[in-house]
Amino acid sequence: MGYRYEMIEYSEGFPIKLIVHSIDGFGSHWHNEIEILLVLKGTVDLRIGDRQHRLKEDDIAIVNRNEIHSTNRTEEDNILLALQVDPKIYDTFHPQFSKMQFHCKSFLHSEDEQEKFNLLRQQLAEIAWEFNKKREGYQLRIASIVHGIGAFLMVSCDYSLVGDGKDELTEDDLAALQRIIDYIDQNLHRKITLKELAEREHVNYYYLSHFIKNKLGISFQEYLNSARLNKAVSMLLSTNK
Repeated sequence: MGYRYEMIEYSEGFPIKLIVHSIDGFGSHWHNEIEILLVLKGTVDLRIGDRQHRLKEDDIAIVNRNEIHSTNRTEEDNILLALQVDPKIYDTFHPQFSKMQFHCKSFLHSEDEQEKFNLLRQQLAEIAWEFNKKREGYQLRIASIVHGIGAFLMVSCDYSLVGDGKDELTEDDLAALQRIIDYIDQNLHRKITLKELAEREHVNYYYLSHFIKNKLGISFQEYLNSARLNKAVSMLLSTNK
């Protein structure tokens, strides 16, 4: 199960996308959009970087732009709502917004703190209703609610700022990451080293180590271990090996 960059496509240039679906599994990927996940039914396993979480009904999780993440079903049936928003929609009003990394997962908060997340749940429900009805001017109403969500994240959630430029995924970064990931995924069955990858990419060993950690959020060895574990789980579930 390799990591993939997901390019979110919007209808008619609208920088907001809502998906309500039942998931079997969505492999590890990353994208430029902020994603807000709300479990409507059952449970869902969410992995962000090297952290694994089990989300139950009504749980909310924020996936930041360019965070590696995956979702998988559990033994229960599930329905998952996912709202994907281009963070640049907020930059006109708050230029630093695209650089904010929100640390916001409702299930990590105490029962006493759950009340504040009801506002976010209500906002997501209103967006789903507007997308479903598509009344005249629904885009403006959705955009208004999305701006309210941005205010909620800034006021109610802890966040940190990423550095200027150096943490951005450029087209060259994406191409290099994809080459590296594809090569690792194709060679999981044998010993593979960071030195070997550095030679293939014609870069310094230490530079590549920093590049992978900086861009993926996990080290080369952590990715390799995770990829092998995912493959092993898949083989256990789908083969007699």
